[in-house]
Amino acid sequence: MKTIVPLCVAMNAAFAFSLSHAADRAALVIGVDQYANLPASAQLRVAVQDANLLGDTLSKLPEPFDVTLLLNAGREDLSRGLDQFIDKAKGASCAIIYFAGHGIEFHGENYLIVSDTKVSAKPDEDVRRVKERLYYEALSMKKVMDDLSQTEANLQLVILDACRDNPLEVESQSGTRSIMGSQSGLGRVNAPSGMLISYSADAGQQANDGLFTSILSTQLKRPGSTIMQVFANTRAEVRRQATVLQAEGKGVLHEPAEYSKLDPSALTFSFVKGDSESAPAGAPGAAMVPAGVSAFQDQKVVETKIALAELNSKIKANSEQFRKADQIIMTLTHNRRRPVKEGTAPYFQCVAAQKIMDEISQKAPGMKAEKTKLEAIMKALGAPLDEDKEE
Repeated sequence: MKTIVPLCVAMNAAFAFSLSHAADRAALVIGVDQYANLPASAQLRVAVQDANLLGDTLSKLPEPFDVTLLLNAGREDLSRGLDQFIDKAKGASCAIIYFAGHGIEFHGENYLIVSDTKVSAKPDEDVRRVKERLYYEALSMKKVMDDLSQTEANLQLVILDACRDNPLEVESQSGTRSIMGSQSGLGRVNAPSGMLISYSADAGQQANDGLFTSILSTQLKRPGSTIMQVFANTRAEVRRQATVLQAEGKGVLHEPAEYSKLDPSALTFSFVKGDSESAPAGAPGAAMVPAGVSAFQDQKVVETKIALAELNSKIKANSEQFRKADQIIMTLTHNRRRPVKEGTAPYFQCVAAQKIMDEISQKAPGMKAEKTKLEAIMKALGAPLDEDKEE
């Protein structure tokens, strides 16, 4: 039975791999949260969580992957793990390398930053020398792709859930600090023949933590979905949910990107065999797929409709309360033409009514902004707004 082989170098566990063996489906899953040579602001929160989720998903498919899981690993351990994975994946029907963590582009080349990466450079230093240090200190994307090509697997996937920002800085002699390489992190790469490379966010975009891998893990379980359908559906769902998160003020708008040179024979590959339109109860993978095109969308529509209905009810109640308070003042002051005497009962009635009106007026802009936001969320979800006439 295929299993996940976990490894957490951050805990200084002894590095030990089982004897390599061929696998028809093999995956190397890497997640790095902890960076020994980066500042606290550059530490990550969900890369290891994402790696665990994807590894668990792949290992529990009806036709499971032989998963090697590397968490918070350094360059030496990753190099060994990569070598063993390449041997294991020789001639596989599908070989996957997944990385969650920091990645950078430096003068046309991409590097994945691992837990012990330490790169020092001067702004005017020779590019060749810095590239050499990065090659040994980080994990070169070129090496990853070259090694994966050596497996000659029918379907070769590189999945990068890497932050589209660059945490590495260099310091000049004057003390001025600047970003080392591209500000936006990993750059676009050309996929070699027989390979698909997937990014969690397109060039120039930042990604919402955990969103891409969560959705991808769900799409991997859908019976009968071909490889291109899996990534197209993932892209569409990430864009849909990111649009809602942006409208809610809880995230940024982004969508994944794929660069593919897959062979025709790989295009029909399915992670779970079956009917892509529907799967009968009890079919392999059927119970793992949530009902509906988007459970997230259905739930958000219901939640937003309830919130909008409650807000409209409050706005109406406030409007009525404001009207009544204003009517009290108008009646007691004869349409504001005759002031009431201070200290009298009508005077205190007017003061109380004015206080109510002032409080409602102070709340009104916030409630209006909230209503605009909820309506924007409904629009992002593609859901119609209920006609709600306000008095």
